[in-house]
Amino acid sequence: MRRLWTGTLLSLMALAGCDDGIGITADLGLSTGDATDMAALGDEGVALLDEGLEPDMSADMSLEPDMSLEPDMSLEPDMGLEPDMGLEPDAHLDAGLTPDDGLTPDDGLTPDDGVDVGLEPDAACVGPDSDGDGVPDDCDQCEGEDDTLDADNDGVPDGCDVCPEADDLADGDEDGVICADDCDDEAPTVWPEAPELCDGLDNDCDEAIDEALTPPDMGGEGVCAGRVAVCEGINGWITPSLDAIQGYEATEITCDGLDNDCDGLVDEVIQPRPAPRHEGVCLGAEQICDGGGWVEPDYAAIQGYEAVEGTCDGLDNDCDGLTDEDLSPPPALNQAGVCFGAVRVCMGGWVEPDYAAIQGYEAVESTCDGLDNDCDGLADEGFDLGAPCVAPGICAEGVLECAEGGGARCSSGPGGSEDAGAEEICDDLDNDCDGETDEGLNCPPPGALDPGFDGGIVILDLGGRAAATALHLDALGQPLIAGHLRGADDDLLLLRLTRAGQLDAGFGVGGRVALDLSGGGHDRAYALAARPDGGLVLAGYASVGGRPQHAMVALTAEGALDERFGAAGVRVFPQEGALTALRVTSEGLIYAAGRRADEAGVFGAWLTRLDAAGQLNGWASGAQIDLPGHDLYPQALLLSAGEVYLGGATERANDDDALLSRLLDVNGQLDADLSWDASDGLSVERVTAMAPVEGGALIAGLHGGSPMVTRLDARGQVDPRFGQLGLATPTLPAGAIPLAMAVDGLGRIYLAGQIRAPERWLAFVTRLAPQGQLDAGFGVDGLVSLPLAADASATAIALDPAAHALVITGYVGAPTARQVFAARLSR
Repeated sequence: MRRLWTGTLLSLMALAGCDDGIGITADLGLSTGDATDMAALGDEGVALLDEGLEPDMSADMSLEPDMSLEPDMSLEPDMGLEPDMGLEPDAHLDAGLTPDDGLTPDDGLTPDDGVDVGLEPDAACVGPDSDGDGVPDDCDQCEGEDDTLDADNDGVPDGCDVCPEADDLADGDEDGVICADDCDDEAPTVWPEAPELCDGLDNDCDEAIDEALTPPDMGGEGVCAGRVAVCEGINGWITPSLDAIQGYEATEITCDGLDNDCDGLVDEVIQPRPAPRHEGVCLGAEQICDGGGWVEPDYAAIQGYEAVEGTCDGLDNDCDGLTDEDLSPPPALNQAGVCFGAVRVCMGGWVEPDYAAIQGYEAVESTCDGLDNDCDGLADEGFDLGAPCVAPGICAEGVLECAEGGGARCSSGPGGSEDAGAEEICDDLDNDCDGETDEGLNCPPPGALDPGFDGGIVILDLGGRAAATALHLDALGQPLIAGHLRGADDDLLLLRLTRAGQLDAGFGVGGRVALDLSGGGHDRAYALAARPDGGLVLAGYASVGGRPQHAMVALTAEGALDERFGAAGVRVFPQEGALTALRVTSEGLIYAAGRRADEAGVFGAWLTRLDAAGQLNGWASGAQIDLPGHDLYPQALLLSAGEVYLGGATERANDDDALLSRLLDVNGQLDADLSWDASDGLSVERVTAMAPVEGGALIAGLHGGSPMVTRLDARGQVDPRFGQLGLATPTLPAGAIPLAMAVDGLGRIYLAGQIRAPERWLAFVTRLAPQGQLDAGFGVDGLVSLPLAADASATAIALDPAAHALVITGYVGAPTARQVFAARLSR
């Protein structure tokens, strides 16, 4: 194109220099809108130029200032340049080249190369000559080049000539485009609008190399599919580097659902990865490449796998690193006793538990605890629980039961469910049932006087002759003493002492009650008994018309007459004689016995029964019973096992025999099998006292003039296991007469009475072992003589369980000056 324009420019210049003065019009008839691609015209286009350019081949041939016409080339006024030709005073002729004209930088035309004729009136080329070619810069055709050099003499300086050394019309590269129209006449693939090739050349002469090419498809599979060649200039199309392909892998390693190595196979031969659960039965489990990535394997397909551990097999079935955890064990085979709730143990399979580890378990039952320790369905077998037993000490009978510590105990013993033990006191008893007696106590020796009882012996001066015949200890252990007080007449007497041995001011008057039943006659009391309500009953006689008659008096616990009984508390019977023995049952029935004189004045024995109000309450045989015999003197009455025993003597000159009868209380009939008289073979002369014992009764009296004790069995027969063939004769001083008897919880027998000594009568108390022999541990060799200065006799005895003591009472002094005494001794 540069060559085309160069030719055109030369033609214009030739015209301008014509001598015939042909004028160059400012507008050659080429409109800017009719630009023609000269390269497309080829030789034909050049011809057209030579023929003067048709109107449709407009070319704006602006003349640059450096092409201003010389003065001799000025246009004359007659050149016909009208104002409408568009030439301003300084206007240049603009060749009117537009981008569509196809001129590119390779055409050799630069902005300064514009064919600006620079027609200015009187224009002159002045200014510097930067390239030193003799042409000022303003008129230089080839700026920076020597405008004087024109090797091919084509009128275009070599510096601006596209074909500086060749013919502009030549086609050096034989590409069909003349050198003047070719941008590189040495490259056969380069000419204006030539198809762009990948060769490192600007084939279409648009000053861009290898642009807008459509790369050839290289083929391939996987991520290589759609791959195209890469243009690398003079090297042409080359195969691209596979590493540049996104996702390409020379060896497939990524699980992504792609053929990364372009071999037509997707995700093949990929090294699998361990699955997250790879312990236990999941050992070796691997993830699976499933299209878009790695996924967990189907654990359920793994042999032995369990999502939740449920099988006891020694395996980690749920692949969490733990074996057989959190299982619900089945019940053990043995569910009895302490094994109830036991479960099996998982040890590669379910096995029975270690029963020995179960709390309370015993392979052989050895602990008494109410439990089935050996899990055999039986609790505490071998301990004979519930069987009767006897605890030590006072605790007596009970049943076997379990005790703390795993052993068995008697229920009545220490700590038992019916513990009958008590605080240990000085009483020769094992009160706390621990197998020891009086341990830890400073006990006085048995038989010693109790200094807490006013020095041990109390002598009561009641203002007259007095005697004590009966004794009872109330619930507080206070002695109640019955007898009579003799002054101008005889009165029934009842005293109450405190535990300290003093008259109790809260009882009666100053501690005593004196009753005149006959209005000045002689009244006496021989027997005393307590009633269930705490009241008292006295039995003796009242003088009526100068003759003694059976009498009873009922008192309250504080010594007042109980008006609910008899007539204002007194009951006098028509029988002549005296009531000498008395017993009251827990139901309040009153049994009384004594001497009764018949019409001939012969004394026999008499027995009666009254209710709590003092009314007769007899048997089928009668309200009152006369016992056969002569000169009978009842001294003792005993209630035992629903039967009544009456004891005493038959007083005959120089031949006394014991009186002992048993009444079958059901019908009031005498037991014919029980009768003591001179033919009994025991030579018992007198029965003075009786006391109940288990399975029978103890009888005390005289045998051959000496004290004796015998024991009867339940049939009323002499028990040969007691003493010597049923009879015990303790060795006591000669003249000893037992008048009262008591038996303690250990079966020991206490006798109180009097001893005829050379100087005086002595009051004594002795203790026998349960089998009747003297107990040497009591007093001195089993005997205590009270230190009283005058004649004395102990007439009654009672045991004080609260103080482990015994109390005796009686009288002391000459017959005309007798006083009541009371003593308390340790046991």
